[in-house]
Amino acid sequence: MSKSANLFIILNILAFLSLFTSLSWGYTYTVRSEHPRIFINSDNINEIRQRAATVNKDIYLRILNSPIYGIETHYNDPVGNGDLDYIGRASIVYVLGAIPGVEYQHTPEEYGMKAKEHLIARAKTILAGNGRCDCEFPRILEGYDWLYPLLNSTEKKLVVDAIIHSAECGDGKNFMKTYSDFGSKAPGGHRFVMAGLAFYGDGNEIGDGSQADYYNNKAKEYCNDFFSMWWNGVMAAHEWQGIWMNGLDYTQTYINRLIWVAEAWATATNINPYQHFTYFKNIPLYYAYGLRPENCSPDHKMTFSRLSDVRFTYVKPNTYLGDILENLIYRYKIEGDLDTAGLAKWLMDKFEETTWYANEYDLLWYDPTVQAKSPKDLNLPLTKRFRNLDWVYMRSAWQDPDATFATFVCQPYYFSNHDSPDNNAFTISKKGQLAIRSGCYENGDKWNHERNYHYRTIAHNTIIVYDPDEVFKWGKEVSNDGGQRWMSSPPPDVSSLTPDSKWATGGIKRFESVSGEYDYIFGDATRAYQSTLYTDEGNDPKISLFTREFVYLRSPDGNHDYFVVFDRVNETQKNFNKPSAQASNGNFPDGASKKRWLLHTKYNPTITGTEIFVREGKWSYTDVNLVTITDKENGGKLFLKTLLPYHFKINKIGGENPDKDGRDHNFEDAEGNNYPCGYNSIGEFYSQFTWKPEYGAYRIEIEPTGEDVKPYNLFLNVLYPTANSSTSMPETIRIEASSGNMVGAHIKDNTLNRVVMFSKTESNVISVTYTISTTAQVTHLLCDFEPNYNYEIYKNGQKILEKTSSNAGTIYFTSQGGGTFQVVQVGQSPPVPPPSNLKATPGSSIVLTWDAVEGVDGYNVYRSTTSGGGYVKINSSLVTTTSYTDENTTPGVTYYYVVTSVADGRESTYSNEASCTEPALSPVSNFTATPGDGQVTLSWINPADSDLAGIKVIYKNDGYPANYNDGTLVCNIT
Repeated sequence: MSKSANLFIILNILAFLSLFTSLSWGYTYTVRSEHPRIFINSDNINEIRQRAATVNKDIYLRILNSPIYGIETHYNDPVGNGDLDYIGRASIVYVLGAIPGVEYQHTPEEYGMKAKEHLIARAKTILAGNGRCDCEFPRILEGYDWLYPLLNSTEKKLVVDAIIHSAECGDGKNFMKTYSDFGSKAPGGHRFVMAGLAFYGDGNEIGDGSQADYYNNKAKEYCNDFFSMWWNGVMAAHEWQGIWMNGLDYTQTYINRLIWVAEAWATATNINPYQHFTYFKNIPLYYAYGLRPENCSPDHKMTFSRLSDVRFTYVKPNTYLGDILENLIYRYKIEGDLDTAGLAKWLMDKFEETTWYANEYDLLWYDPTVQAKSPKDLNLPLTKRFRNLDWVYMRSAWQDPDATFATFVCQPYYFSNHDSPDNNAFTISKKGQLAIRSGCYENGDKWNHERNYHYRTIAHNTIIVYDPDEVFKWGKEVSNDGGQRWMSSPPPDVSSLTPDSKWATGGIKRFESVSGEYDYIFGDATRAYQSTLYTDEGNDPKISLFTREFVYLRSPDGNHDYFVVFDRVNETQKNFNKPSAQASNGNFPDGASKKRWLLHTKYNPTITGTEIFVREGKWSYTDVNLVTITDKENGGKLFLKTLLPYHFKINKIGGENPDKDGRDHNFEDAEGNNYPCGYNSIGEFYSQFTWKPEYGAYRIEIEPTGEDVKPYNLFLNVLYPTANSSTSMPETIRIEASSGNMVGAHIKDNTLNRVVMFSKTESNVISVTYTISTTAQVTHLLCDFEPNYNYEIYKNGQKILEKTSSNAGTIYFTSQGGGTFQVVQVGQSPPVPPPSNLKATPGSSIVLTWDAVEGVDGYNVYRSTTSGGGYVKINSSLVTTTSYTDENTTPGVTYYYVVTSVADGRESTYSNEASCTEPALSPVSNFTATPGDGQVTLSWINPADSDLAGIKVIYKNDGYPANYNDGTLVCNIT
C-alpha cells in the first residue's frame, strides 16, 4: 500500500472573456491512499459485489465465459503484446474476489495473475513505442490499480513508466494545454488527469530518493492539470455549451472519456465532478431530443438526427453509447436523480446491444433495477434549445412514429473541425426524412466529395451567395460553393471565442417556444459569411446581412403543422456588380442573381410550373405554384409554397443513378456535377450496421429573377409536412401590410387559419396594419416587434384586446374571422378607420363610391392591376367626397381599387378591394389615310354597336398611340 497522500490547494481563476463570467474554484482535494480507487473503492466495492451476485450476475458470467471475450475462454491464449480487453475483464474479477453462487474454473487470484501477465506485456509494448496512446486508457490504469497487491516494486515501476509514456505520447498535453480543436481532441487529456490518480503517492513503493520524488511529483502534476486544464478548460467549455459540439455521433466516441475522468475523480478523491457540472445531466437529454420519431416504430432501430460532419444523414449508436448510458444510470441513481437515471435507462433499453458483449463497465455501472422513464413519462417539453451551442430540436409529440420533427442550427462560434458551415440550416421529417442534410462522408475518395460538397454550405438547407472572386482552401484550394466562410483551423483555446473573433459566426438572437402553439427562432448568420462584419484575409465582403426567422406552427394532433421560413439577405454592391466566373456553365450567368435558397431531399420533387431543361441533371421552372416532395417509402410528404421573392424561378439539380452495388446515390459537387457515392460510404468503422443510408439525391434552388435581381432580397417560404395521402396544400397567400413595413403568410387551413408577419427590414416595428379575408378562426403571430411593450389591437377600427410583446418581440393572438387589423403601442393615437363598402362601376370611365367615415379630412384612392397588392395612389389631392372617377383607364383591363381615410396627417388601412373592367370598344374598320396637298383625308366604317356615342381621332407624331389618352385629340365626331 502507498503512504498517505498529501493535501494540495488549487486556486484557479480563468476568465473566458465574453463567453463566461469569471470562473473561480478553490478546492482542497484528497486522493485516497489505498488501492483500488479507480472506479472502485472501499465505499462501493461491496455494492458492486452484491450486484454481481444478483441483478448483474448474467453480466458477470458473460465476463467469465462469453465465447467472444470471456476471460475463461481466452485463459490459455498467448499473451502476446498484452490484451487490454483481457486486462479490464480479468482485473475486475480479481479485485472483486469470489462472488457467492458462481462456479469458477480458475480462482479470481489466478485470473488476476493472468491479467498481470497481460499488463506486464502491454507495458513493455508501450515502452517499446508500439502502444496506442488514447486506447491504453483507462484499462492500463485499471490493471495497475486493481492488480496492485499482485505487483512487486519492479513491476509497478514498469507499469507506471508505461502509464506516463502513454499519457504524454502523441499530442500528449498539447491536447489540453492549447485545447487545439478542443471539440474533439481535448478529451485526449483524460490520459494524464486520470493517470495521476492511479499512482498518486506511490513513489516510495516504486523507487527510492529522487526516483520516488519524480513519480510523486509527476502524479501531483497530472492531478493539478485536472483543475487547470480539465476542470477550468474542457469541462467549463462544455458546461457553457451545454452539450457536445461534435454532434451525436462523435459524442459516443469522446464523451465516455469525460465520464471516465469524472468517475475516477469521484471514486479516488473527495471531488465529485457530477455535483459541479450540469453538463453530465444534459447527456441523456441530448440523445432523447436527437432521437428521430420513426424510432418508435417497430420497423426502425435506434437512430438520431445529424447536426454535424459525420458519415450519415442520421446517426447510429455504437458500443460506446452503451457505456455512457450505463454509467449515467448508475451515477445519477447515486446522486438521487432518478429522472435522469430513468431517461438514460429508457435510452439504454432502446439501444440493442448484442447479448454476448459484456465488460467491466457493464458490471460497474449497469443497474437494471432503475425504472426506465421515457420523455413522455417525464413530460419533457417538445422543443429544446441547447445553449449556447444553439442547436434546436422540435417535435410534435414524444414516442409517435408519425410525429413532425425538425432541427435548426445557428452556432455562435466555430468550435471544432467537425462543425459544418451551415448556420441557419434546418431539417424537417414526417414519417421519414423530407428536408435533409445532404452528402456523405466516404472512406474511399472522401476528400473530394467532402471538401467540395458534403461538408460545405451548399449541402445544407440554408442560403448561398456567390462571389466569383472568393477563395476557399482546405489544404488546397477547393470549389467555390457560394457558402459560408471556410475555417482552416479550430480556435486555439476557449478564450479565443469572442464576439469579434474570426470564429464568431452569429448565433440565435431570439428564441421562444410556446407549448402547443409555436416555436420561434431568429438566427443571424451574417458573420458566418465573408461579410461587412468580418472578412477573412484575401477575400472581400459579399454580404452585409443574412437573418433567418424560422417558425414552427403547431397543431393539436400534429397533422396540420407548418413551417414558415423568412430570410433577409443583403449583398454588398461590390459583389452584386461582379461578373460571374461561372457564366460559361450557366450556374451564375451575368445578370442573374447570385443568391440561392436551398432545400435538399432524397426524393425527386414535383414542381408545378413551366419546365425548362438546362442540362443533364438540371432543370429550371418558372411560374411555379407549388413544390411537392413525396416519400413513397415511409409515407411522408412535404409541400413547399414560395411567397417571396415576387419574381423567382426554381432550379432542380440532381438525379438518382444506381452505383456499382445497385443502390441509388447521386451527389452534386459545388459546381452542380453528379458525384456517385459507392458502397464504401458506409465505411469499415460502421460495417456492423446495415441500415440504408439517407443521402440526398436532389436539391432545390430558389433563384430571384427579373426585378428581384437586386442586392436586398426577402425570401418567404411555407413548408407543410404531412402524410403522402394528402393531395394538396391548403391555400397559402402572401400578406402585404398596408403600412408597408411588414409582410407575411396567411395559411387557410380548414382546421385553423394561421397568419405570420415579419418586418421587411432588420429593424423592429412598433405598429402594423394588414387585412385578411376569412370567416374562420385565425391565430396571428406577429414577429419583430419591440419586445416587452404594451400594444392595442384593433379589428376594423374597433379595439379587441391589449397584448404585451414577448421577450422575443412577438405578439400572438386569436381572432374570429378576418378584417383589417391594426396593432399600435399603447399611448399612440388610435388608428383612423378605413372606408367601407367600396364599389366600382364601369362606363366610359370607372366610378368609385364608398361609405363616409366620420371625422376624417378626406380620402386617398389606390389602384393596381393585381389583386391584393401593388397599389399606387392615383389622386393628386385629397378627395373630400365619397366618390371618385378614374378617367385614365384602358378598355379591357381589369383594375383593383382600395381607398384609405386620412385624418390629421394619419392614414387608415385599406378599405375592402373593388375591381372593375372597362368594356372594350369595337374598333372602326376599313380605316385609310390618303395624303393630299397639305392635308390627309381619313375614312373608315363605324362599328355597328348600338350604343356608339362617337369617334375620337388621335394624332401622335412619334409612334402609334397606345390608347385614346395617348396623343393629340384631332377631333371628336358624334
